[in-house]
Amino acid sequence: MDKKIFSRQISFFGTQGQEKIEKVHVGIIGLGGTGSHIVQQLAYLGVKKFTVIDGDVIEDINLNRLIGANTEDLMGSLTKTANAKRMLNKILPGKECSLTVIPHFFPSKDSLLALKQVDFIFGCVDNDGTRIILTEFAAAYEKYYIDLATEIDPQNMAFGGRVFFSIPGKSCLYCKGELSMDEIRKNLQNETEKKEEEAIYGVPKELLQGSGPSVVSLNGIIASLAVTEFMVFVTGIRTANELLIYDGMRGVVTINKDKPSPNCYYCNSIKGIGDNANIGRFLQ
Repeated sequence: MDKKIFSRQISFFGTQGQEKIEKVHVGIIGLGGTGSHIVQQLAYLGVKKFTVIDGDVIEDINLNRLIGANTEDLMGSLTKTANAKRMLNKILPGKECSLTVIPHFFPSKDSLLALKQVDFIFGCVDNDGTRIILTEFAAAYEKYYIDLATEIDPQNMAFGGRVFFSIPGKSCLYCKGELSMDEIRKNLQNETEKKEEEAIYGVPKELLQGSGPSVVSLNGIIASLAVTEFMVFVTGIRTANELLIYDGMRGVVTINKDKPSPNCYYCNSIKGIGDNANIGRFLQ
C-alpha cells in the first residue's frame, strides 16, 4: 500500500479500510459507457485485483462516453478489454495490479470460470437477458452483484438510472421486480429464434438487442453511485443501499426500500448450489 497516494481517502476510512479494498477481487462485465467508468474509479480507489469481460471493439459511436478511449484506437480496432488494461496500467503501474482479461462476450465458458474467482461482480450491461444470467450466477456462487442501468427517453425528456446492490440470499433484481421478462425472452433468443421472429413480425434482428441513447455524464453519475456503495460496504462505513434510483430531470437520488417478493427462486432455491445451477446451459 502506498499510504501517500491514498492518504486523502485513508483519512476517511482508515488504513484497515484501504487494506480491505486492496484485497477484494472485482469482476466487471461490460466495459463500455458505465463499465469504463467503473474500471477507472475502482483503480483510483485502490482495487488491485480485476477480471474484465467484454468481447467488443471500440467504434466511433463509443467515443462520446468511453473513458480512456480516443480516435487513434479506431485505426487498430482496439478491444474494450485492451482499453481497460491500458487504463489500469497507467493508474496501477508495474506489479501493482492483478488482471484477468476475457475478450469475449458474457456468457462464455472462460468468463463463467473466471467469475467464480471474484468477490464482487459489477454488471455494466444493457439488457435484461444478461442480467438474469448474472443474477442466477451470483446467487449460485454467492457473489455480491452490483448492477448498473441508465435510461434516456428523448420523447418524454426523461433520463436517469439505478444501482442495485444484491447480497446473496437477501434480494435480487428478479424479486425486486427490476427485470422485464419480455426483454429477457428476446435477449436470450438463439439465432434461429431471432430469424423466425423477424420473419413473422418483420423485426430486424439487430433491433431485438438494440441499445438506446447514452451520454458520458449520466453514465458517470450511476457509476459513481455504484462505486460509492461498494466503498462503504467493503470498508464498513455503513451497510450498502439495496436500490438507488436517480431521476435526472429532478436531480434527485432516492433509496427504494420496497420489500422483495417472498419465496424468490433465485434467493432461495439457487443460493449456494454452485455448479448444480448449470449456468453453462445459457451458452450458445
